[in-house]
Amino acid sequence: TDHAQLHENNEKIEKARRALISRNRVNYITAEFRQSAPERKQSASERAVDFFL
Repeated sequence: TDHAQLHENNEKIEKARRALISRNRVNYITAEFRQSAPERKQSASERAVDFFL
């Protein structure tokens, strides 16, 4: 039973670890998007200015 319990605990840890990694990846991507969004907005308005000039 000790071995089975150990195996079960390892599976739980692995599952939790994977969930954490995917959550971190989502947060990272979201942060990257938030950081790049203002730059994109600015370049779009700059392009509009260039177009009208």
